[in-house]
Amino acid sequence: MARLDVLFDGYGNDDGVAGTVSLLRDGDVTAIVERFTVQSAGGEFGDGAISNHGTLTLNNSTVSGNTGLQRGIYNGGTLTLNQSTVSGNTAGGIANHVRLTLNNSTVCGNTAYIGASIDNWASLTLNSRTVCDNSASV
Repeated sequence: MARLDVLFDGYGNDDGVAGTVSLLRDGDVTAIVERFTVQSAGGEFGDGAISNHGTLTLNNSTVSGNTGLQRGIYNGGTLTLNQSTVSGNTAGGIANHVRLTLNNSTVCGNTAYIGASIDNWASLTLNSRTVCDNSASV
């Protein structure tokens, strides 16, 4: 298996939609991503800086400083974070609508109107995690 370090850094294009990294749009797709960083993505629309609709595992990865109306991560599939950080996102850290597992991971310093850290609507498992200093208006 090839391993790759990936960095997405930028506000997106002029239509206000870009900045979203849609790793998976097909429920039959499975991906394991190592040492992945997405930061400073922004936009007025979209699910999140990372939008998962399949089965995604992030290992030793960071999702931070994303702005606009996008969460750090939108999960509409199965998502596992191992030794990863979600921080400093201004529309919330993670929105979970299917299955989310955090192992030795951190969700800190996110802000939002509602659901600043983990906005959970489904299955959530937290193992050896840190959730701190998140701030919601409501």
